[in-house]
Amino acid sequence: MKISTGMKICLVFVCLGLSVIGFMLKLPARFSQIDKELHTAFYFVAAAFLNLLFAKRNLFKHAIIFALLLLFSVAIEYAQEYSNHFFHRRIHGRYDIEDIYANGTGLMLFSIVWMVIAGLSYAFKRGKSSMPATQVNLAQPIVTEPVIVAGETQTIPTYFVDSFTNKQFHGNPAAVCMPAEELPDSLMQQLAAEIGFSETAFLKQITPGQYHIRFFTPKQEIPLCGHATLASAKIIFDNTTVDQISFFNRENVELKIRKAEGKIVMQFPLYETEPIKVPQAVLQALGIDAAVETRFSINNKIILLEISEAPLLGKLAPDFSALLKSYTGINGVLVTARSADDKYDFHYRYFWPWAGTNEDPVTGGVQTFLTKYWADKLRKTRLKAFQSSTRTGEMTTELLENSVLIYGEAIVVFEGKFNI
Repeated sequence: MKISTGMKICLVFVCLGLSVIGFMLKLPARFSQIDKELHTAFYFVAAAFLNLLFAKRNLFKHAIIFALLLLFSVAIEYAQEYSNHFFHRRIHGRYDIEDIYANGTGLMLFSIVWMVIAGLSYAFKRGKSSMPATQVNLAQPIVTEPVIVAGETQTIPTYFVDSFTNKQFHGNPAAVCMPAEELPDSLMQQLAAEIGFSETAFLKQITPGQYHIRFFTPKQEIPLCGHATLASAKIIFDNTTVDQISFFNRENVELKIRKAEGKIVMQFPLYETEPIKVPQAVLQALGIDAAVETRFSINNKIILLEISEAPLLGKLAPDFSALLKSYTGINGVLVTARSADDKYDFHYRYFWPWAGTNEDPVTGGVQTFLTKYWADKLRKTRLKAFQSSTRTGEMTTELLENSVLIYGEAIVVFEGKFNI
C-alpha cells in the first residue's frame, strides 16, 4: 500500500508526541538496571521506522534522519532537567550524558545494519540478471532487473498514439507497451530503439487507476515525458472505466491524470529555471543570430532560448552534428518565442540529439518549466502553446502554485503486439 506524504508526516508527529510523553515519565524502578539498553533499543527502532518511511536506500536522507534523532535525544535530556527544576521536584528522568551516549549507540548500530542491507541489496540487484525470472509484486516499484527465460514467449500489447492532436499523423507519436510481466531494462531499451519514436512508455498496473510508468527514448531512459504520458492515459481511458489515473515514474513522482473539458488533463511537477550563458556555437548550430533571453532547467537539463519572432521558429534548420559538439552534459535545447497573434500565447521547438531524436515534434514535458517562464512574462496563468515542428501540435497549460496542468488530446493510430 502506498502511504501519502501527508499521512507519513501525521504518523511521525503522533509517534513524536508519544515519545515525548514516554521520555518525560519517570522510569519504574524495576527497569532502572536496563535503562541504557532501553535507550539504545528505542533509538534503533526509531531510526528504522523513519528510514523505512522516508529514506529507503538514500544515504543523504539517512544522514539527515540520524542527525535529527540525535538532536532530539539531546533536547529530551535538557527538557527533563528543566522540568525537574521548574516543578522543584523530580517528576521523571534527569539529564544524563550516558543516556545520550546510549541513544547514539542505537543510532550507530542501526546505521551499520542499514549500510549492510543497502550493500547486500545493491549486490543482489547486480546479480539478479543471472537468476530465473520470479513473480513480481505489482504493488512495489520496479527496481529489479528481471530476465526473460530462454524458450519462453511473451506477447506485449503495443499501441501507437499521436499526442497533442486530434488528427492522424500530426502531433507527436508515442508507443505504449503493456507487458504482463516485468521486462529487463535492456529489453525495454531494445524495444524503444526498434520502434524508433522519440519515446516509448512501459506501463505496469498497481491497482485500477494506478500504474508504474517508465519512458525510453531510442538512446536511453528518461524520468518524464509529456506526450508519452498523454498517450498512455488515452489507452487506459479507452480500455477501462476509470476517469482518473495516477502514474508513478521511476523517481516515484506521481503524475495525476483526469478528463476535463473534453480533453485529458495531466498534472506535472513545476520546475524553476536559472540564467545561463550560452556559447555562440550553440546559436550558430541552430541558425539563430541572437537570443532575447537564455535560461537553464536544472531538473530537465534543458537550455531555454527565447528569440524575438515566432515565424523564425518554423524556419530553423539546425546543423545537428555541430549542435552536438557545441555543448555537453544536457538533454536538449528548447527555442521559444512570443506568439505574433491572439490564437496562441507562445510557440516553441525542442531539439535533443543528446538524449533522444534530433527533434521532438510536440513536447509536453518541457511545460514543467516553460509554462512558468511565459506565465511570468505575460502575467497570466492559463496559456495556449503551439509547437512549430513539421508535424505541429498544440496544448493548453495552466500554472498552479506547485504544479502545471497540461490539457491535450490524442488519437490511437495503431494497435498490435510484440512477440518476444
